[in-house]
Formats: sequence, structure tokens, C-alpha cells
Amino acid sequence: MKKANECSVLDELDLIDSHIDSKTKYRKIVQAAIAQWVKDYQSGAIQVNTVNDLRILINMDAELQRGILTNNKMKSNRKRK
Repeated sequence: MKKANECSVLDELDLIDSHIDSKTKYRKIVQAAIAQWVKDYQSGAIQVNTVNDLRILINMDAELQRGILTNNKMKSNRKRK
């Protein structure tokens, strides 16, 4: 019985790792988009009336970061059990 439970925990840890990896990759994409937005803004290609795009990107980045932190906490808690 204990081995099945250990496998379940290991499977869950693998799933959490996969989620963390995906979210980390998505954050890199979002951060690159933010950097490009800033460059475009500085060059005058983006006007102030389109700042909402930047806000959306920043919110996406923050949401992904919260998810990564939450998953890391879950992973740490599972390892302690």
C-alpha cells in the first residue's frame, strides 16, 4: 500500500515540475514581449493610448509568477511528507 502512495506522490511531483517548466517558459515569452513593447514605446512606434497592452502583459507575467511560486510551495510540502 505504501508503494502505491509513494508512486502517487512521485507522479504528482512530476506533474508539478512539468507545470513549473511550462510556466517558466511562458514567462520568458511574456517578458520578451514586454521588452519589445518597451523598445517600441521608446522608439515612438507605440502611442500612450495603447498602454493597455503593456498592462495585460505585466498582469500575465505576475499571474505566471504566482503560479510558479504556488507550485514550488506545493512541491516542497509534498517532499516533506
